[in-house]
Amino acid sequence: LENLKQLAVAVETYRRTYASLPESLASLGPAVRGAPLKSGAAPGKPAATRDAAGLVDAELAAGNKDGYLFRIVIAGASGLGAPAKYVLAATPSAYGRTGKKSFFRDAEGGLHAADHGSAVGSERDPAIK
Repeated sequence: LENLKQLAVAVETYRRTYASLPESLASLGPAVRGAPLKSGAAPGKPAATRDAAGLVDAELAAGNKDGYLFRIVIAGASGLGAPAKYVLAATPSAYGRTGKKSFFRDAEGGLHAADHGSAVGSERDPAIK
């Protein structure tokens, strides 16, 4: 659940920084060494970019951490200019061994959890705080 919350914070930080949602979790991952430095960046420190924003660690950016698989699904923006929305999901990578609950963050930011085997949960699952 904490990893899912961390991803939500990273996605919102990415949205504020780049004025769009990341195309994948990988875009939230560690900044790349050797990338061109932005003005004001410390020499020798990897520069964050749209493709490697440096907001989460490599495991979470790869979508597999602490026995759970993570994914993001982006819903299109409306034709009226409303910003795009997204949902996040976490499912056990080895059901029964690494966990039994599937976690889901709906497009409004609500968190849900239920036992779905290794399937993705939904906003219909019981809310959690």
